[in-house]
Amino acid sequence: MTKLILDHTVLAAMGTHRQVSAIVAGASHNIDQTVRVPAMCLAAAEAERSGLTRHVRYLPALQVVDLTTRDTGIVGALIALGVDWRNAHAVAVAREYSAPVVTLDAEGYESFGVETITLKAN
Repeated sequence: MTKLILDHTVLAAMGTHRQVSAIVAGASHNIDQTVRVPAMCLAAAEAERSGLTRHVRYLPALQVVDLTTRDTGIVGALIALGVDWRNAHAVAVAREYSAPVVTLDAEGYESFGVETITLKAN
């Protein structure tokens, strides 16, 4: 089973980036692929592209991961360690599900123990 976590950079590129579109389309047609969207990443992408949350809500292949009470402690600790708040929930979700973070900018994930898949700019 393929598991992926989409961060805010990838979410903000939805609909305009060929590789992101391929990931979303692939997840729609492949029951062995799980694509998770951390809620804080979605909020950061929504800040860049108003209406994106509404679009993601109608894509059943994308599973939004809520920020639970347990997760707030983990995410808060990561932010205290210097992880950008836009990346912190992705790091926590990637660790929990042992899945790579798909991003356009892997720099924000260095030294936090998660694998990344860096997409190239269109």
